[in-house]
Amino acid sequence: MTLKYSMKCGLTLHLTHNDIEKIEYVHGKQPTESITSAYKRTGCDIIINANFYSMSDGATIGEVVDEGKVLASYGMSPYGYGFVNKKVPVFSYKNNANAIDFVGGYPCLLKDGKLNIDTKEYGFNATSTNKRGRTACGSNDDLFVIRVIPDTSAYPRRSIRQLADEMKSYGCKDAVNYDGGGSSQYISPWGRYVSGRPVDGFICVWLKKATPDKPTSKPQTSSPTSASNVATHIVKNGETLSGIARKYGTTYTKIAKDNNIKNPNIIRVGQVLKIIK
Repeated sequence: MTLKYSMKCGLTLHLTHNDIEKIEYVHGKQPTESITSAYKRTGCDIIINANFYSMSDGATIGEVVDEGKVLASYGMSPYGYGFVNKKVPVFSYKNNANAIDFVGGYPCLLKDGKLNIDTKEYGFNATSTNKRGRTACGSNDDLFVIRVIPDTSAYPRRSIRQLADEMKSYGCKDAVNYDGGGSSQYISPWGRYVSGRPVDGFICVWLKKATPDKPTSKPQTSSPTSASNVATHIVKNGETLSGIARKYGTTYTKIAKDNNIKNPNIIRVGQVLKIIK
């Protein structure tokens, strides 16, 4: 099996251990750091948001180990992924893999191939039907899956149960939920979604040069960024649908149709548009 990715509904990435040159948890500049800043700082190929944190002061929440130093151990998220020798992601309980980097996720979505979401601990109702943006990682033997769903109506937001079912459908035996909602973001060689919210920490992946489908250059650091025949555009102040259409060589009527916009004259700042070429 080799690297497989899809940008159809956010980022879905299937990696084998042979695809990974390096993988680690990277703690953000304190109190929080934008994903774009961390991406530039680390020079990684793929970056996603990771651990939970306090929105008020950026304090790290859960089980987090960075470069062998325990940053937090509050018991909120004992299950997660340790990155052994910064090479192999290992599903672990309280970092019993003794990895130099470990980041817990909450709740544990799958354990030994079974759903593991029934919890209301720490004020988190995992069985809620509330649909939000989600970030998750899962595994099965040599398979490591990264899934990021942006928290906008342009993407199929998931409940925790739906997310668990989706990770199981990818062949994952174990999986954990990481910080979601407006924190769910990613940058990859094939496309990106940046919500603008700074977060506390990240999972970063460097790909081996021989990995199939890895482009020879990094994506541009500013929106819009194309991914195959689909691009994501975040509406800025003063933009119109016709003006956006000209940038992409398409028509405003097609953008309106592809994004279910009833009145092409009305778009809002921050709105995420799919540009299907």
